[in-house]
Amino acid sequence: SYNRSVIAEPFYYANLGIFLLDKEQITLERNWEITKATNLNTNISLSRRTTNATQLPYDINLFEPKGITPEIKLNIDRIFETSATSGLNQIILSGSYSFIKYPSRTVEQNFSLKLQANF
Repeated sequence: SYNRSVIAEPFYYANLGIFLLDKEQITLERNWEITKATNLNTNISLSRRTTNATQLPYDINLFEPKGITPEIKLNIDRIFETSATSGLNQIILSGSYSFIKYPSRTVEQNFSLKLQANF
């Protein structure tokens, strides 16, 4: 995908005037049904941003910095069925992992695990 943003904010970025922020991105996404009750979702993307501004404002540079940004997201869900007599219908275990490396910053990694019980 390709996206061009024309940024013109005279109040906050008066010294920059109107500037362009171009983003080229390629993404691969795949969902696997490992078993009938287990799903794995993967998302891998690579973004490249360029701009005609010499320096981006802090708030834009925070999530849209110039340069190349790789990102990986993994999600897995597992459903455990229980007997109807117990009053507990299902237990769902979900896990997710994300990796992102913005230019000139350290790697950001997040991991979460969630357990859900349906009655």
